[in-house]
Amino acid sequence: MPDMPTSISLLLQWAPAIAITLLVLDLFFNTELISWLALICMAAWGTYLTGPAWEWSVLVFIIYLGVSIAFYYALWVSFVRPFVAKTLLRNAAPEDDELMVGRRGTVVGEGEAMHLRIADELWPVDEASRSGLKPGDQATVTGYRNGVVSASADKA
Repeated sequence: MPDMPTSISLLLQWAPAIAITLLVLDLFFNTELISWLALICMAAWGTYLTGPAWEWSVLVFIIYLGVSIAFYYALWVSFVRPFVAKTLLRNAAPEDDELMVGRRGTVVGEGEAMHLRIADELWPVDEASRSGLKPGDQATVTGYRNGVVSASADKA
């Protein structure tokens, strides 16, 4: 292992513990930022353990980061996170997208300014749904993605 200041060496020895803690936090917050910090910690730890010369450490870090990303998306995102969410977090409060489909509201506005008023909240309506709706219609949410709802007019 290359010579490095003691404080950096000590920090890198804690990198796996930091990465695992970040991944556990990722289970609850479900955000990519926390996961990427964990991947960077693991790549730094792998580079530290490999002990390349300083000239090669950036390349080795990039290789370890690439391998970490591959394992993260192949295992963590595909299997571990969904499994833990189903087993440990099954009683957790549902996310907005799980609650939106099937809710009813009133169409407000026209064109790009069209929104669906649901429980005093305005939700933008996607472009594909706008053609079948007009202001004042009662509509049911048929889909939700990134804060935008798909809706269809209720039959009278």
